[in-house]
Amino acid sequence: MGFVHGDFHLQNLMRLDHDLGVLDFQGAMYGPMPYDLANLLEDIRVDIPNDIHDAMIARYSGGNPDFAQWFRIMATQFHCRILGQVLRLAIAGGRPGFLKFIPRVQNYIVRGLQDPALAPLARWMREEKINMAAEGCFEPDRVKNFIRPDAF
Repeated sequence: MGFVHGDFHLQNLMRLDHDLGVLDFQGAMYGPMPYDLANLLEDIRVDIPNDIHDAMIARYSGGNPDFAQWFRIMATQFHCRILGQVLRLAIAGGRPGFLKFIPRVQNYIVRGLQDPALAPLARWMREEKINMAAEGCFEPDRVKNFIRPDAF
């Protein structure tokens, strides 16, 4: 546990002459350390090559095997939250351009649900007939009734 930026992605990083600037701290909190790394390495807007993804996790884990497991748990939670935000922005916010990110978010969630630590969540989703791998399962007409009109 420690300082978590909460919105740590490439668009909030600025290259300075000989330094790095980080923007957008209003969501900062005390929380699980893998959260920001998950946000950075599994951003819905950018593909990070697998070798870089894996090397970063190895580097920041410091040899702690629990870090990789917490990374996957935090990343999957993050992606479930982002899926809801994308749908809210697209449907209630009138910004349908966000829908293009849904397949990538679905893929991240499907990958996360393969982790044995997330077996209870995967089982619950199966029982509730939530198929994250199904194409079109998050079409606006299918999910709009789950978003409150005052979501903003």
